[in-house]
Amino acid sequence: AALRLLEPVDADPAAGLHDILMNTGLTFPLGTARLFHDFVLRWAPAPLPLKEQIFREQPDVADRFYSALRNAASYLDLHYHSQVAFLYKTHDQDLFVRYRLRGRDAEQESGHVDRSKLVKGQDFVPRQRGDFRATNFLREGFRQAVLQGAARYVLSAQFRPWTDPAGNPRTLDCSTAWDDTAYPWMDIGYLNLRTMVDANTRGSAGWQLLAA
Repeated sequence: AALRLLEPVDADPAAGLHDILMNTGLTFPLGTARLFHDFVLRWAPAPLPLKEQIFREQPDVADRFYSALRNAASYLDLHYHSQVAFLYKTHDQDLFVRYRLRGRDAEQESGHVDRSKLVKGQDFVPRQRGDFRATNFLREGFRQAVLQGAARYVLSAQFRPWTDPAGNPRTLDCSTAWDDTAYPWMDIGYLNLRTMVDANTRGSAGWQLLAA
């Protein structure tokens, strides 16, 4: 999921103020960009047996990877997380922020995968026997929900006062969840989607590394 924040007046959808990219899974499999880069260089070109071996060597990475896979009946049933923290500077304090987006009726996320049905080392959920739905059923279901005014979301955030990451590197560790007792999720906005944007606008969202 991608959320684009726009100027409040005369906004150009293709040039937003801030893009927030989110994925399923509370945390990212790897904690830093360097670890992810090194992992992908080895894992991406590897044949399936080697991928399985890599996951056996790094069971914590495998656990976070598989815990993010979903086999949902609708995009509206999913919870999306920014996984990375963004730094915001206000007039009186600096804050790290993480985001979550969920369907308004999906307080509990569905679509969790039975790992016994996964092919070890594979990075997707295989189609189950007897599933004859179209390959684009999720996208088409979402489009219909938007056109019918049923695509309603809740945007939540965790706020954490800035501290020097050098003193607590796990603050920015993408593979570590923040304690939701110390940093509770707070609902900050409601989204009602009514219009499908064009492909060029959808494809222009991206990571803003200076903010993340």
